[in-house]
Amino acid sequence: MLIIVCKTVFVAIKIMFEGDQSFFSNETLLDFMQTVIIGVTILIVAIPEGLPLAVSIAMALSINRLKAEEILIKNLEGVQNCAMLHDICVGKTGTITRGHMNVIGYHICEQDVAEIYSRETAPNNFNEKLEVGSELKQLIKQCIVNNSDVRIEANDTTLTFEPQGKGLDVGMCNFLVDNDEDIMALFTQRNREAKAQYVGNFVQEDQMTIVVRAIPGDDANVGVYVKGAPEKVIELCSSTYDFSFQPKDLDEGEKSRITDDVVSNQMAQQGLKVLSYAYKAMDKETWLSLIEGGDLESPELRAELEQELIYLATFGLEDPVRDGVLEAVQWIKYGR
Repeated sequence: MLIIVCKTVFVAIKIMFEGDQSFFSNETLLDFMQTVIIGVTILIVAIPEGLPLAVSIAMALSINRLKAEEILIKNLEGVQNCAMLHDICVGKTGTITRGHMNVIGYHICEQDVAEIYSRETAPNNFNEKLEVGSELKQLIKQCIVNNSDVRIEANDTTLTFEPQGKGLDVGMCNFLVDNDEDIMALFTQRNREAKAQYVGNFVQEDQMTIVVRAIPGDDANVGVYVKGAPEKVIELCSSTYDFSFQPKDLDEGEKSRITDDVVSNQMAQQGLKVLSYAYKAMDKETWLSLIEGGDLESPELRAELEQELIYLATFGLEDPVRDGVLEAVQWIKYGR
């Protein structure tokens, strides 16, 4: 660039003092074009060696500036790519939220509306306020325990046992603790008396997890415990219970009401993460015949387990937003 400027100045001085050509003559245009060609040639020669170094230095300086803003850059090329971002996609749970989920709402079987409550003022709402048979409550609690992937660890500070694992399962176990359950005793009994016979892998398309366990005191049946997205789980259910723990058909209209009105409008739209539970008892002979071939991942086995389920409950869990998230989103959207 300096060479182009110098050459241009030289041509201008030459025209002024020699006087044999004007600024708008063909000779002047040729001199100027020759200057540009020389400059471009020099730039082309310099780029292969100088450009990578210049870009690296510029990105390193950018990273130092971002570090001052408490932003960690793991990939140097990320700085250049971020300059052209139009949309940023982030996970919600554990990213913009704290990942510490707790139940503050539920819908049980044939309830007309969801029960939303304050965990601070009424943590044991399920035990104390829900007027349903104790057998139904116990079955729902068993379904939570039997389809939970957590470990129970001792907290030396509070001298209590606490669940550790995935946020959703921990939140459901904390719901049991809120309702005066001894989770250490529950999981010890589960592992001793209700051995897992099948733990299905989570399938993204199905959005549910299926676990088959022995039923304590019932040698004729095994229990099939299902949890997952309400729109998937409820669709597979053919019946539910009334509040006196009697079986009741679940028709398409009632499924739609629960999914659209109760779960979507009364829970999900309030920012709650929703999780449904279903159950059925399967004849043990039927179960043994299904797994006789040894292929526990076959689509036929999973399809059989998903048939004729009994809808039990849907829970709504809150997951508070992390401090500073609102300000961070505003910075991203509007800048400082």
